[in-house]
Amino acid sequence: MTISVPWQPELDALILCASPQRPHGDKGLKLHGGKPLVVHARERLARQSCPPDTLYASTNGQHEVYQGLGFEPLADNYEGWPGPLAALEAALAASDADCLLVIPCDLPELPADAAAKLWRPLALSDAPYAYAVCDGAEPSGVCLLTHRVLPQLRRRLDGPRLELVAWLREPGGVAVAFADGAAFCPVPA
Repeated sequence: MTISVPWQPELDALILCASPQRPHGDKGLKLHGGKPLVVHARERLARQSCPPDTLYASTNGQHEVYQGLGFEPLADNYEGWPGPLAALEAALAASDADCLLVIPCDLPELPADAAAKLWRPLALSDAPYAYAVCDGAEPSGVCLLTHRVLPQLRRRLDGPRLELVAWLREPGGVAVAFADGAAFCPVPA
Protein backbone atom coordinates (compact mmCIF):
# COMPACT_ATOMS: atom_id res chain seq x y z
CA MET A 1 0.00 0.00 0.00
CA THR A 2 1.36 3.45 -0.91
CA ILE A 3 0.58 6.37 1.35
CA SER A 4 0.55 9.71 -0.38
CA VAL A 5 1.13 13.02 1.34
CA PRO A 6 -0.30 16.32 0.13
CA TRP A 7 3.01 18.10 -0.53
CA GLN A 8 6.74 17.87 -0.15
CA PRO A 9 8.38 20.14 2.39
CA GLU A 10 10.87 22.88 1.77
CA LEU A 11 14.03 21.24 3.01
CA ASP A 12 17.46 22.31 4.22
CA ALA A 13 20.15 19.87 5.31
CA LEU A 14 22.76 19.78 8.06
CA ILE A 15 25.84 17.62 7.64
CA LEU A 16 27.47 16.80 10.98
CA CYS A 17 31.18 17.11 10.24
CA ALA A 18 33.32 18.01 13.20
CA SER A 19 33.95 17.75 16.87
CA PRO A 20 36.82 19.45 18.69
CA GLN A 21 36.92 16.31 20.83
CA ARG A 22 37.98 14.09 17.89
CA PRO A 23 41.73 13.48 18.07
CA HIS A 24 41.96 12.96 14.29
CA GLY A 25 40.68 16.43 13.39
CA ASP A 26 37.71 17.38 11.29
CA LYS A 27 35.97 14.25 10.08
CA GLY A 28 34.13 16.01 7.25
CA LEU A 29 37.42 16.75 5.52
CA LYS A 30 38.71 13.17 5.82
CA LEU A 31 39.28 11.70 2.36
CA HIS A 32 37.28 8.70 1.19
CA GLY A 33 37.77 7.56 -2.40
CA GLY A 34 39.83 10.69 -3.07
CA LYS A 35 37.13 13.16 -1.90
CA PRO A 36 36.29 14.67 1.50
CA LEU A 37 33.45 12.87 3.27
CA VAL A 38 31.43 16.08 3.29
CA VAL A 39 31.55 16.17 -0.53
CA HIS A 40 30.22 12.59 -0.67
CA ALA A 41 27.41 13.67 1.66
CA ARG A 42 26.57 16.65 -0.58
CA GLU A 43 26.41 14.36 -3.62
CA ARG A 44 24.02 12.00 -1.83
CA LEU A 45 21.86 14.93 -0.71
CA ALA A 46 21.66 16.24 -4.29
CA ARG A 47 20.22 12.85 -5.35
CA GLN A 48 17.41 12.97 -2.80
CA SER A 49 13.92 12.76 -4.28
CA CYS A 50 13.27 15.86 -2.17
CA PRO A 51 16.65 17.69 -2.40
CA PRO A 52 17.59 20.37 0.14
CA ASP A 53 17.85 24.05 -0.76
CA THR A 54 20.61 25.04 1.69
CA LEU A 55 23.43 22.80 2.91
CA TYR A 56 24.77 23.60 6.35
CA ALA A 57 27.93 22.03 7.72
CA SER A 58 28.45 21.81 11.46
CA THR A 59 32.15 22.46 11.56
CA ASN A 60 33.06 24.40 14.71
CA GLY A 61 36.19 25.50 12.85
CA GLN A 62 37.79 25.57 9.40
CA HIS A 63 34.87 27.64 8.11
CA GLU A 64 36.84 28.97 5.14
CA VAL A 65 37.57 25.44 3.92
CA TYR A 66 33.88 24.52 4.05
CA GLN A 67 32.85 27.77 2.36
CA GLY A 68 35.34 26.96 -0.41
CA LEU A 69 33.58 23.62 -0.83
CA GLY A 70 30.21 25.36 -1.18
CA PHE A 71 28.76 24.87 2.30
CA GLU A 72 27.23 27.27 4.77
CA PRO A 73 29.33 26.55 7.89
CA LEU A 74 27.63 26.83 11.26
CA ALA A 75 29.05 27.24 14.71
CA ASP A 76 27.12 26.22 17.81
CA ASN A 77 25.20 28.89 19.72
CA TYR A 78 26.39 27.30 22.98
CA GLU A 79 29.81 27.50 24.63
CA GLY A 80 32.04 24.51 25.30
CA TRP A 81 30.77 22.24 22.50
CA PRO A 82 27.81 20.61 24.25
CA GLY A 83 27.48 18.00 21.50
CA PRO A 84 25.62 17.49 18.25
CA LEU A 85 22.31 18.74 19.65
CA ALA A 86 23.83 22.24 19.62
CA ALA A 87 24.50 21.84 15.90
CA LEU A 88 20.87 20.87 15.33
CA GLU A 89 19.73 23.91 17.30
CA ALA A 90 22.01 26.25 15.32
CA ALA A 91 20.84 24.88 11.96
CA LEU A 92 17.15 25.03 12.87
CA ALA A 93 17.61 28.60 14.11
CA ALA A 94 19.29 29.55 10.80
CA SER A 95 16.91 27.68 8.49
CA ASP A 96 13.66 29.05 7.06
CA ALA A 97 12.71 25.72 5.47
CA ASP A 98 9.86 23.52 6.72
CA CYS A 99 12.24 20.73 7.71
CA LEU A 100 15.90 20.06 8.36
CA LEU A 101 17.44 16.78 7.20
CA VAL A 102 20.39 15.86 9.43
CA ILE A 103 23.05 13.39 8.33
CA PRO A 104 26.45 12.43 9.71
CA CYS A 105 29.19 13.18 7.17
CA ASP A 106 30.49 9.61 7.23
CA LEU A 107 27.47 7.97 5.57
CA PRO A 108 28.36 8.19 1.85
CA GLU A 109 25.68 5.64 0.88
CA LEU A 110 22.61 7.50 2.19
CA PRO A 111 19.54 6.16 0.32
CA ALA A 112 18.11 8.56 -2.29
CA ASP A 113 14.67 8.31 -0.70
CA ALA A 114 15.79 9.04 2.88
CA ALA A 115 14.25 12.53 3.11
CA ALA A 116 10.95 11.49 1.50
CA LYS A 117 10.68 8.36 3.63
CA LEU A 118 11.34 10.33 6.82
CA TRP A 119 8.86 13.03 5.72
CA ARG A 120 5.84 10.72 5.36
CA PRO A 121 5.28 10.04 9.09
CA LEU A 122 5.83 13.71 9.94
CA ALA A 123 3.21 14.78 7.39
CA LEU A 124 0.75 12.30 8.83
CA SER A 125 1.33 12.96 12.55
CA ASP A 126 2.09 15.62 15.15
CA ALA A 127 5.60 14.27 15.74
CA PRO A 128 8.28 16.99 15.64
CA TYR A 129 10.95 14.70 14.16
CA ALA A 130 11.54 11.33 12.53
CA TYR A 131 14.71 9.25 12.53
CA ALA A 132 16.10 6.32 10.58
CA VAL A 133 16.60 2.86 12.08
CA CYS A 134 17.68 -0.33 10.33
CA ASP A 135 16.61 -3.82 11.33
CA GLY A 136 15.69 -2.70 14.85
CA ALA A 137 19.22 -1.39 15.47
CA GLU A 138 20.26 1.86 17.09
CA PRO A 139 19.26 5.08 15.33
CA SER A 140 21.85 6.04 12.72
CA GLY A 141 21.84 9.77 13.43
CA VAL A 142 19.94 10.45 10.20
CA CYS A 143 16.83 12.42 11.07
CA LEU A 144 14.32 14.94 9.76
CA LEU A 145 13.37 17.76 12.12
CA THR A 146 10.58 20.30 12.07
CA HIS A 147 10.84 23.65 13.84
CA ARG A 148 8.41 22.33 16.47
CA VAL A 149 11.34 20.47 18.05
CA LEU A 150 13.38 23.64 18.71
CA PRO A 151 12.03 24.31 22.26
CA GLN A 152 12.70 20.67 23.22
CA LEU A 153 16.26 20.90 21.88
CA ARG A 154 16.91 24.09 23.81
CA ARG A 155 15.62 22.55 27.05
CA ARG A 156 17.90 19.52 26.54
CA LEU A 157 20.89 21.79 25.86
CA ASP A 158 20.38 23.41 29.26
CA GLY A 159 20.93 19.99 30.86
CA PRO A 160 23.79 17.50 30.80
CA ARG A 161 25.45 16.66 27.49
CA LEU A 162 23.49 14.14 25.46
CA GLU A 163 24.53 12.39 22.27
CA LEU A 164 22.29 12.61 19.21
CA VAL A 165 21.38 8.93 19.16
CA ALA A 166 20.34 9.01 22.84
CA TRP A 167 18.19 12.08 22.21
CA LEU A 168 16.50 10.48 19.19
CA ARG A 169 15.42 7.55 21.38
CA GLU A 170 13.60 9.88 23.79
CA PRO A 171 9.80 10.03 23.47
CA GLY A 172 8.37 12.32 20.82
CA GLY A 173 9.98 11.22 17.58
CA VAL A 174 8.98 8.60 15.05
CA ALA A 175 11.33 5.73 14.18
CA VAL A 176 11.29 4.97 10.45
CA ALA A 177 12.56 1.57 9.33
CA PHE A 178 14.98 1.31 6.42
CA ALA A 179 15.83 -2.09 4.94
CA ASP A 180 19.35 -1.29 3.71
CA GLY A 181 21.35 -1.26 6.93
CA ALA A 182 24.65 -1.04 5.04
CA ALA A 183 23.66 2.42 3.78
CA PHE A 184 23.75 3.65 7.36
CA CYS A 185 27.12 2.18 8.28
CA PRO A 186 29.76 4.88 8.79
CA VAL A 187 33.03 4.90 6.94
CA PRO A 188 35.74 3.64 9.33
CA ALA A 189 37.63 6.46 11.02
